[in-house]
Amino acid sequence: EEVDFTDNMCVVPTVVVDYAGKRVVAQALIPGLLQHNAHMRRMIVHGSPDGGADIRISPDHERLFAPVAKQLRLKTMEVAGTGVPNEHSLVTTPEEMCTKLHETPLPVEAKGVLGTDGRKYMIDLVRLTPRDVNFLPTARRLRMEKEHELAKPKSGDKDKKEKKKEKEPVAAAEEPKEEDEVDYEYMSLLRPELLQHYRNWKLNVRARLAAQDAIKAFRKENGEEEEKKEKKELTDEEKKVADKAVETIKDEVWFNVNAFTPFDKRAFEERKEEEYCVLEASRMILTVQMPALMRDLCHGSTLEPADGEQLVRLMHSRGINARYLGHMLQAALMRENSGAAPMFLAEMLETEIVARSVKVLIAKLMELPSVAAAPAPVCAAVLNALLSSKAGADEECAPD
Repeated sequence: EEVDFTDNMCVVPTVVVDYAGKRVVAQALIPGLLQHNAHMRRMIVHGSPDGGADIRISPDHERLFAPVAKQLRLKTMEVAGTGVPNEHSLVTTPEEMCTKLHETPLPVEAKGVLGTDGRKYMIDLVRLTPRDVNFLPTARRLRMEKEHELAKPKSGDKDKKEKKKEKEPVAAAEEPKEEDEVDYEYMSLLRPELLQHYRNWKLNVRARLAAQDAIKAFRKENGEEEEKKEKKELTDEEKKVADKAVETIKDEVWFNVNAFTPFDKRAFEERKEEEYCVLEASRMILTVQMPALMRDLCHGSTLEPADGEQLVRLMHSRGINARYLGHMLQAALMRENSGAAPMFLAEMLETEIVARSVKVLIAKLMELPSVAAAPAPVCAAVLNALLSSKAGADEECAPD
């Protein structure tokens, strides 16, 4: 998604590098940032340099980033630091931490830096979309879903009824193990394409409901009978009334990127609407986007990917992350068993899953110093074990 930064806001060239089993984010240097600790503390004037323990807000950076936040539909919400120093903290005692509530549309990790050249920089703009609720730790996700089922926002009831019409059974999101209660070290994020689909869906639902209410009011005002109210064809006057009602719909779909993080310390009643918006968008992957994509792939449309790369690119265009490949495969196998899906689809999904799994396995092996120094034998052994039809082929190429 293209975002236009203001002339006074500077960003640095950034690249993601996969090397020797590790993924490194490399950024160009900001003038003065590599000086000693005390000077660095004065330079980082916005955000958190230590994973949310200490959060600071710069009004100048907030003002410069406001147009970008508007483009990304980021909602300004209150956040607060944890106040617990860690190895990355620029200050060492809880008393020095800035833990009071701040209002910001940015993720806590985003940093505003005042360079020694006088320019204002924004770095670490990685998490600009909310968390994927389907991949929250199990205990917290179940507790959160129960809270929202008991206290749904009033506006969500009508939207859910409209959405239920498009719902189709698919494989449920896999539940993480109870012992994997990692809440913040790694976060699965929603794709920008999904948020755009969700926003369009919400606006369409609101427009349809507004048009229906306007037509009902118009007919009631003109004293029409009940039989006439149920007619399907609209008159020219009714169409004009509906169009006018649709024009009054405001785009009020905003996202809180800090939802379901340790930094949103508000009471449930204060944060439930923002969280429900993220929850609804996450559910949309399983209930709307995946079934729609499966229908398009299975019903002989023009969407016929030639390989796994095109398939993943197609999933991304619908806002579906690659981590849902397993759920796509389950849905494809269910359709294939009933003769409703082409045989190549499940095979293509399986191939992509295996390829990505092998990549993760090799990356894990590359963390060993002995393997990183001479990776060729290990890669050959893994590929032989995967692709060779000869028994023990992996042992022939396995390193000592």
